[in-house]
Amino acid sequence: MRQEKKIDPAVIAAEENLLIDFQFLLQELISSKNVSRTELAELAGLSKARLSQIFSAEANPTVKTMARLAHAMGERIDISRKKEEKLEARQPRPRHSFGWDDVANDNVTILYGNVAA
Repeated sequence: MRQEKKIDPAVIAAEENLLIDFQFLLQELISSKNVSRTELAELAGLSKARLSQIFSAEANPTVKTMARLAHAMGERIDISRKKEEKLEARQPRPRHSFGWDDVANDNVTILYGNVAA
């Protein structure tokens, strides 16, 4: 019988927060560059379905895919490190309860914590 390994909630929070940061960054680029998702998919050599998956809660894009999407819009993503906040107090950010179209149309105010522009 296989024993399940319990995953530390802080690890899950770190993973989720990075994904959410990337999704918001990508949507900001799409909006600021006035590029449609269809155009971005074509520029990046991805299917429209794969690009839609990247915006889902279950997404797990590779670092290569992140770089490819940024490059397709004439940008690059830099990775830096930062000391983790006190782990006991850190909770994952809540999932969005709005649509990405709301973000693109400025119907949602997004507050970033410690995100370099």
